[in-house]
Amino acid sequence: MQTRTLGIDGPVEFSALQFPDNRGNFAIWFEADTFEAVIGQPFPVAKTHHSVSKYGTIRGIHFTALPPGQRKYVYCPKGRIFDVLVDLRVGSSTFGKTVSTTLSAELLNAIYIPEGIGHGFAALEEASVVSYMCTTPFDPRSEVEIDPFDADLSISWPHFDTPILSERDANAQSFREAAERKYLPSVEDC
Repeated sequence: MQTRTLGIDGPVEFSALQFPDNRGNFAIWFEADTFEAVIGQPFPVAKTHHSVSKYGTIRGIHFTALPPGQRKYVYCPKGRIFDVLVDLRVGSSTFGKTVSTTLSAELLNAIYIPEGIGHGFAALEEASVVSYMCTTPFDPRSEVEIDPFDADLSISWPHFDTPILSERDANAQSFREAAERKYLPSVEDC
């Protein structure tokens, strides 16, 4: 697997090993030994998510407060998404920085998201599928949302005539509000 860092300490993009032949293609999008060699720790899977999004849907920015925190491995097996990461770790040299990349079925790439990194994405194709592996179970009391259009984050989302958001994301708090409420983790805790 090939890897690429993304400009924030911690997140890594993995490109799947592919084995095309006359039948089609076979790919390995996660391999525990390779992951541990690159990241330096194992990835214990506690649950998986599978979402299907209409073109123009924006999901996020979400993260899980510490404790328990949550690490994710995100993959787009169908369609194409604009994937966004935000460093929410107070004290990090890249605190508040956002980075983006494209995940797609064509590229067969995935993103590792460590604790303290906010995540969101926009569906660039109809019925885009996103699969997540997560290291901790879902706990709604630990889930935090930040406004995906927050001016302080300056995320350059793709243009959609009418973006589709959940009520939760449409009413999410600002980046500053999350910091003032002490929802953001310190870099030492991650």
